[in-house]
Amino acid sequence: MDGWRSLRYQEYLFARAVQKYGSEEEAERWVKRGADSSHVSGRAVDVGTADAMDFLNRFGSEWGLCQTYANEPWHFEPATRAGGECPAMSSDGRG
Repeated sequence: MDGWRSLRYQEYLFARAVQKYGSEEEAERWVKRGADSSHVSGRAVDVGTADAMDFLNRFGSEWGLCQTYANEPWHFEPATRAGGECPAMSSDGRG
């Protein structure tokens, strides 16, 4: 499980994604730049098991937590009011 990240660490993750995917544009589908990351602001969590992903997909909206990107089933952030309905997911990290 991964939640808050420092700006420096998020920028490091983005730089690694650029190396892995070959361009900043493709990297942005998977990793946000530091200033744009909900992890840096402490408003996102990545969960590491299928059971946790399933649980949050079924019950997370009770606390306002939603899967926000279709290509990242492990990524959840506050996207609705507690007890509300989660909005449609973005296809990827570009919004």
